[in-house]
Amino acid sequence: MKTARPFPAALLLAALPAAFVQPALAQSCTGPADFSGYYMFVGSRQLFSTPLPPPDRITNIEPTFSNTPIGHLLRGALSTAPFAVAGRLIVDGQGGIFAAPAEVVFITIRVGTYSVTTDCTLNITLTDGFLPIDLIAPPTPGTAKFTGVLQSRGGESNLVQVSGGDGTFLSLSRAHQAGSCSNATFTGPYGLAARGVELESDPEAKTVAVKLAASFAGRIVSDGNGNLFPQEGTGGAPLQMTGTYTLLADCTGSAKLNDGKTTRTINFVLTQANTAQNATANGVTFSRPVMHFVLADPNTAVVGVGREATGRL
Repeated sequence: MKTARPFPAALLLAALPAAFVQPALAQSCTGPADFSGYYMFVGSRQLFSTPLPPPDRITNIEPTFSNTPIGHLLRGALSTAPFAVAGRLIVDGQGGIFAAPAEVVFITIRVGTYSVTTDCTLNITLTDGFLPIDLIAPPTPGTAKFTGVLQSRGGESNLVQVSGGDGTFLSLSRAHQAGSCSNATFTGPYGLAARGVELESDPEAKTVAVKLAASFAGRIVSDGNGNLFPQEGTGGAPLQMTGTYTLLADCTGSAKLNDGKTTRTINFVLTQANTAQNATANGVTFSRPVMHFVLADPNTAVVGVGREATGRL
């Protein structure tokens, strides 16, 4: 009786297709031009961070923040409490980051700088450029730095805070459209899911604590006219939501969602869907945008995602 000899490893590797044995090529970038265009952001911290280190110089002047998405992002990033905020940034491909009021399409205010290394590391510095100019008592803007990696050929990046505090997660995704969104842009069935925490504040003691964990899921159908309805044919199935929404030209919007028990107000942004998930109808390829949202209640830090609700294509 003959004993089978093991197949030589070298021959086994030689028999495998090249794709299985060749190392993957490293991602490479050329510089700032690899990151440009209109991006929607969601910034959040889900837990309390460590206390901020003392300032380099002694000062009693607290950082000042504008009542804008970028101001809310920096206020949260430079604190220690949980928070969530969504908005839009405009990247010029030359190292500059800008923002504009929701009703304005064109670049207006510089709010930061960035760099892209050859290994596609993205470094961002943000400051609040919306603060009013006051020559007598100039504001003290806070600054926060983030770092991450460019993904999806520059279409998105997920970054963590590295300066000005810690614990903030900043997600960037290319906007669904450059500046021509409207209520009609948002149509069809969507499934929603969100999670985070509810907060409890004590104004007298100037403290904030986590009250309880928060999460919810639901399904909506948008009619493109500002109305949200239950999905047809689902009868009394759970997760049904109704409501209304408003979508502005910069692809930021707000909505009220009601599940029959609770009404929630959310702020949301629309980003481009993965091209691999595009659908085809009558020979025309299309994809519904992805909906990223946060609860508008300042006593919460809840972040969610809504995607087209369909089965197999």
